[in-house]
Amino acid sequence: MVGSDSVLSYSEREQLLLPSTRASKSLRSTSCEDNKKIESLEARMEDSDEVLFQRFRLGEEHAFVTLYSRRQAELFTFCLRICGGDNDLASDAFQETFIRIYERADQYRGENLRAWFLRIARNACLDIFRKKTPARLEDEHYEIESNDRSTQPEFPLEQEVLRGLIENAIERLPISLREAFVLREFEGLSHIDIAETMDISVAAARQKIWRARMMLREYLLPNFIEERGDASSDTR
Repeated sequence: MVGSDSVLSYSEREQLLLPSTRASKSLRSTSCEDNKKIESLEARMEDSDEVLFQRFRLGEEHAFVTLYSRRQAELFTFCLRICGGDNDLASDAFQETFIRIYERADQYRGENLRAWFLRIARNACLDIFRKKTPARLEDEHYEIESNDRSTQPEFPLEQEVLRGLIENAIERLPISLREAFVLREFEGLSHIDIAETMDISVAAARQKIWRARMMLREYLLPNFIEERGDASSDTR
């Protein structure tokens, strides 16, 4: 037993301090590993879609998870619009979209990645539509809810009804015109990207968008004429 006034040798002091020194080193090592993981996650979140996709193609699965988290809302909304607001069909098409993106990553050739994603989503939606019976397709083309904006005097409610009218009108468009219109007006793609996505010429893409706008005007105009007529009768 060492007395209180005894002087410990260097080796004895080292033995006493060794456990705490090891623990300190272990904590520092763990802290460094955690920091590296955090830095890696932050780096992935800051990377562009193209960089993330390239990392995934090189075998980094976490890059695909990050890309999925980043683009899932946009692609589901796109599927929902192409599927005419049918949530079940859109969900099926959305799931199929990411399965195809995962399985066909090696087919990507460096083009506009967002347009490539949308092209896969578009084809998934079309495949889902082809599985539906012709009778159901015909029914959905003409079953349009009636919305009377004049019955809603408050502005927010009027805007909600107007949004419903527009969505219903978009659903009435033939699918080839609908997808061209959605790609242009909602996704903001150029005519060139739309042509590549739909596998048509740029001129055909422009024509489909123009026809879609004309049909939407035809669908929506009677609602506004009816509203003006009601307003005029109220002022008499």
